[in-house]
Amino acid sequence: MKYFVYVVTALFLTGCMTLDYKVDETNGAVPLKVHTNMKENNIKVRYQGVSDCSNYPGEIMAIMNSKVIGIEGGREVTTKLALNERSIISIQGILPMDVGVSDILFAHQREQVANDYASSLRELYFVFNPKAGFSYELGFNFRNGEVHTEALEISPSGSLKKVMSGYLPETCRNINIRQS
Repeated sequence: MKYFVYVVTALFLTGCMTLDYKVDETNGAVPLKVHTNMKENNIKVRYQGVSDCSNYPGEIMAIMNSKVIGIEGGREVTTKLALNERSIISIQGILPMDVGVSDILFAHQREQVANDYASSLRELYFVFNPKAGFSYELGFNFRNGEVHTEALEISPSGSLKKVMSGYLPETCRNINIRQS
């Protein structure tokens, strides 16, 4: 456990993640823009599927604030979703932490930072059915000490409508968060 922080940092910096998501555009696709107000690195946007999360941790669609070699990603990333197909999307990140070198000098400090890191991980899910001609925005934003998702549907004329998440299947609930 004491080397947890070092291992996580090494994995992030060596590029052990890949974007493995491929949208099936057979019936068309719509754009999905995901954004965050957070500065934390490697916030992962993952496609979980259409009916459940049995394929957890899913496919990485994009990484916001990417520090992974070969993967671009700022505070805003754009990907695509299959048209008229229910989509379960998750966004995983860490709450802001203020950790400096002096916080990990001793073994007991490294263990505490590792525990704080693990308890600061968040993964939020959003379920919706994309429609032809529309585009979508999904926010993963930090406010009032926690992260929240907000979604917008943008019509062909440019009007905005707030979208609420659909029913989250039982297999997507109470999942222990995994990094990969």
